Amino acid sequence: MKIHRSHKIELKPNNVQRGYFKRACGIARFVFNWGLSEWKRQYEVGKKPSKYKLKKAVHDLPYDLGLKVSRAIKKACYLSTEHLSAKVKD
Repeated sequence: MKIHRSHKIELKPNNVQRGYFKRACGIARFVFNWGLSEWKRQYEVGKKPSKYKLKKAVHDLPYDLGLKVSRAIKKACYLSTEHLSAKVKD
């Protein structure tokens, strides 16, 4: 018989951390939605979309939009493309 143990962890962020979490979640959602529309657009044109092409495009996306992006926010962007590619199955 297997026993599964779990831990509950409650985050209590301060105002600065709360703002960071909101920005990270917002940009991750934006990148996922942008990536999905880009994936569909490439597929309709006849190209073969891939997560590597999307990651390359996502790298330049914040600079094209004029956003200042920290390293952790970039990580959220890349993870969004990973989640997208898992959903649409390369």
